Amino acid sequence: MRHRFSKLEWGFVVIVFAIIIGAIFVGNGNRGRKGFKSPQKTSIGTTTPAGQAESAKTNLLGLSNGTVIVSVSSACTQTWKALNLIDGSRRYSWCSAKGVSFPHTIIFELSQPYAIDRVAVDNSGVKETGYPGISSKGITVFGSNQSALDGYTELTKFEAALGNRREVKLAAPVTVQWLKFTVNSNWGNSEYTEIIGIEAFGLPVGPAPQMTVTGVYQTNYGALKIEQDGARIIGCYDYAGGSLSGTLNGRVMHFDWLQEQDKHAGIGIMVLSTKGELRGLWYENGRLGGDWSGVRGGKPPVCKVTK
Repeated sequence: MRHRFSKLEWGFVVIVFAIIIGAIFVGNGNRGRKGFKSPQKTSIGTTTPAGQAESAKTNLLGLSNGTVIVSVSSACTQTWKALNLIDGSRRYSWCSAKGVSFPHTIIFELSQPYAIDRVAVDNSGVKETGYPGISSKGITVFGSNQSALDGYTELTKFEAALGNRREVKLAAPVTVQWLKFTVNSNWGNSEYTEIIGIEAFGLPVGPAPQMTVTGVYQTNYGALKIEQDGARIIGCYDYAGGSLSGTLNGRVMHFDWLQEQDKHAGIGIMVLSTKGELRGLWYENGRLGGDWSGVRGGKPPVCKVTK
């Protein structure tokens, strides 16, 4: 027959069991739980904390998201310039200057620090038919959270796809504000290298910076004066009696522009970089017209801002 435990015996068993379980937890109290690791530090930043969403789905390398191109090693023409990589369209691509030796380098400045976890290079749509092997191939990506010039650490190295897009996930998210894409080779063309798009994905680290854009800028359309009132911006420039009005979101300006003298009008977008440089585009009748860029400072325009 089975032995029946008395209430006293059952109480003793419960106490012993509790003591054993407590000892196990105390012994493991200073050890990480199996399957969970603390965020790993790198020379640039830290990884995204456990439990946070892995990545945003929006390509951060877009002018409308506040990204600007700081520098590019070369471009074959003004049509096939690096600005095409962030203008939000696939109308034109970037192409290296004819015969320029590798590596080719493009540096992007993000609107703020981001924990980058994926990057991509898109060769789909490049002119492989007329220029076989023009697609980029050997890619190295560096990141910095210090400046556009210093503090870079290699994030990943991969082979871009011939005539197609390739996305690569980093070993761990890394916090950076500047990304440097270095093209070390192409698929065999001896004259040019072409890329239709470069992308990066990740989550913002900290709040978005609030920029003050009030000031005078020397642009490729002459002196421009901008005044800011909260999120509202207005401005004027002497070229064809121009004026603009719009809104500021972070460091991105969206605006309408009007030129009284030649009756042209359209919309535009500009981003103010950390160095006080404007990088932008203007559109007319729904079509991209060209770039609109400049630097802060200099002689103001003759025009008066109309409030």
